[in-house]
Amino acid sequence: MPANRDKKTGKWNCQFYYTDWTGKKVKKMKRGFETKKEAQDWDDTSN
Repeated sequence: MPANRDKKTGKWNCQFYYTDWTGKKVKKMKRGFETKKEAQDWDDTSN
């Protein structure tokens, strides 16, 4: 998923959706990365 830059703080965040074992869609998000690469790496390891 793409990483987005927060215009207010200048930091990067990353979010994605997944389906849990009950079939419910869940959104996972983390904010405050210093670089875009850090945000993308977190996304790759979270999936």
